[in-house]
Amino acid sequence: MQKLCQKNAGVTLIEMVVVIAILGIMASVTTISFGTSKNKNILEVNARELTTVIRMAQNYTLSGRQSGTGTTCGYGVRSISAGQYVVDIYKYSSGSCAYDSVLETYTFKQGVQFDASSINKTVSFEMPYGNVSAGVTFDLVRDGSHHYVCVTDKGVIRDSAISTCP
Repeated sequence: MQKLCQKNAGVTLIEMVVVIAILGIMASVTTISFGTSKNKNILEVNARELTTVIRMAQNYTLSGRQSGTGTTCGYGVRSISAGQYVVDIYKYSSGSCAYDSVLETYTFKQGVQFDASSINKTVSFEMPYGNVSAGVTFDLVRDGSHHYVCVTDKGVIRDSAISTCP
């Protein structure tokens, strides 16, 4: 007797369309998540640079670094526009520690900016112990994503993806 079974060796057009659709969905999800991840990475890099500059100002203060003429009494970091911040020098004037001049200017890269609430914020450290003027949070933003740099009133400096400072 001869077998009447016939084996199908191929795939149907519907099976191919389903597989291609699944692959297309997976590719689009991967592309979207890559774009979001890249945006967060750019924010983190700029936040870490700001954190480093704030720590530098703190270290200048703690080391007693003098700058130019007159007696330096501290250093600080101030946001001056959406995309720029500066390191300030403070000197004694009329018996108190006051702003004197800008030491360095920095610019954010790749479209990162301060949120409007963070423009014109200042954190300063006073010699000899690095006392902090006040705790402050800088909010960095790019394409709707946020990253925060926090300086506590104790002088602890951190960057974080969440808005609450520790």
